Amino acid sequence: YKIMKLTNSLENLDENFNYLYIKGKKSKFIFNKFKTKEKGGKVKQNVFGQQELDVNDNVLEYLKQYIKDSKIKNNDLLFGEMSLSTYSKMVQDIMEIIFNVKKVGATTLRTIVSSYNQQDNTKSVKEKKKLADQMGHDLTTNALYNKITNVKLNRKTQEKKGNKISLKND
Repeated sequence: YKIMKLTNSLENLDENFNYLYIKGKKSKFIFNKFKTKEKGGKVKQNVFGQQELDVNDNVLEYLKQYIKDSKIKNNDLLFGEMSLSTYSKMVQDIMEIIFNVKKVGATTLRTIVSSYNQQDNTKSVKEKKKLADQMGHDLTTNALYNKITNVKLNRKTQEKKGNKISLKND
């Protein structure tokens, strides 16, 4: 979202930016640049290409008000120019307001969603794959979250069990 521009046209979009497309009652996010677009060590290969996501009606209502209040024009950056750390802090602040929990950021939210998706035995593989695709993962990467959430976060217990999983902040 840091490099997201507002647009009312789907023509001639610069692939170096992401877009919020709004025209009348139609709206969607268009992602050209994102973390998991490419994968593969030294030889990068395009895995997911461009992603498009519909904008939730409630989110769209807030975004339209933000655009109006901030006087954002077509092809302007949606959130202006800012450093990555400032942007990350802004996203975390928004998440904390929405969820009323401290230290919740996009990474935490993605991990929670992926974890529950993988542990939900009522979902078919097709449904799990759909969410993985929406999150820019392949199904194998998304399935790793299931293993991560089953690890007890106690170093001594893990060492006794012989787990080789490295845990942060121990």
